[in-house]
Amino acid sequence: EGTPQQSTLEWMIKEDGPKFHTTPEAIIQRAVLALMYFTTTGSGDGEGWTVCGYSNADGTTCEALGDAPSRWLGQSHECNWFGVTCREGSMTVVELRITDNNLIGPIPPELSKLSELQTLILSDNNLTGSIPPEFGSMKNLRTLDLSGNDLDGSLSDDFLI
Repeated sequence: EGTPQQSTLEWMIKEDGPKFHTTPEAIIQRAVLALMYFTTTGSGDGEGWTVCGYSNADGTTCEALGDAPSRWLGQSHECNWFGVTCREGSMTVVELRITDNNLIGPIPPELSKLSELQTLILSDNNLTGSIPPEFGSMKNLRTLDLSGNDLDGSLSDDFLI
């Protein structure tokens, strides 16, 4: 059984292709979000997610609040994926909001590579482990809500402003 990192790489090479990979930053952003998905699906097959996961897709949209966002790992730009908000123009992720969606497992430290992320809300899921210390390097992060999970430990001093 492969790691979430291996699953991400295989997905990007075999299924995703280069259609959105125009810059190194764009490749990293898409890879980090794919890794978030593969890390929080429990067994790695997407069965953990309640809505908008890769394996519980109903075509290209998913049953969710709002304007029918695309499922994760779908063929649309990641800025259209459920729970992802990007800055207009630059298409960089500024918000990741996935609540009460049965995300299972640890929070991937690679989320810290989303350097423009301002809001991270992953409340009321089944996340375990500790908050990655790498989050201390996220200088644009203004809102962090991880309540309702089974996380342990404390925030690093880097979180204190």
